[in-house]
Amino acid sequence: MFCTNCGAPLTPNARFCVTCGAPIAPAPGGMGSPARSGGSPAYSNAAGAASSSAWQAPAPVPQAPATPAPAPQIQTPAATSPAPAAHGSAAILPSYLQTVASRIGQAPQFIPEAGAYLLVANRRAALAVQMHSYFFFAANDLAGYAQMQVYAEACMAWARKNYEGLPRGMQSGLVVYPVMLQHPLQPDALAYVKQIPDKHWAAFELPVLFDPMTGQLEYLDKTPVWGFAMWRGIKASARMVLTGSQG
Repeated sequence: MFCTNCGAPLTPNARFCVTCGAPIAPAPGGMGSPARSGGSPAYSNAAGAASSSAWQAPAPVPQAPATPAPAPQIQTPAATSPAPAAHGSAAILPSYLQTVASRIGQAPQFIPEAGAYLLVANRRAALAVQMHSYFFFAANDLAGYAQMQVYAEACMAWARKNYEGLPRGMQSGLVVYPVMLQHPLQPDALAYVKQIPDKHWAAFELPVLFDPMTGQLEYLDKTPVWGFAMWRGIKASARMVLTGSQG
């Protein structure tokens, strides 16, 4: 017995073809489903159509265009404000330094530890002692007693630490002049320069106030007992270097 749809051999009492799936009509007088005319059932046709169709991948879902990354912003540095112009004594300090430097014959150098400019001069003092004179220069129209004290101590500390020459006391000595330009002269600052300075081994300290507007020069009036023979020359050097006066 053969399938009437595809011709494949059938097993006895088969209800459908194992090759094409078509139902087999029962023999006349036999039990079974009534014969169907017109070939394969609808579901077999659908299965055949599905199997015969080529598999197709699902259509890609359209993607929204990517938003471009924002361009990097270039940070423009803020304009640097120019340094405020110097006023008062601070504005006169550079030209005054040049004047003093011409008298000594040296160029000034800035000392950060003291916040001041330095000029060094050497001279012979009493008893043929070689005195190394360190003139420090700063300008502060508002400096009082405390500021003058801090300034003078910083100058003295730097000079003693960086002194170059024969050991102090062996026909050699050190004089430190912490000079402050100020206009007008402050009473508290004036009180500081008028007091007797501290004693130092083979070293002298003479804080000075100088008004660049009037030419007024102020320092210690009294003469300390210790180092008496040296103080006259120390004060004379201050007048000569700072004002150009020999008297």
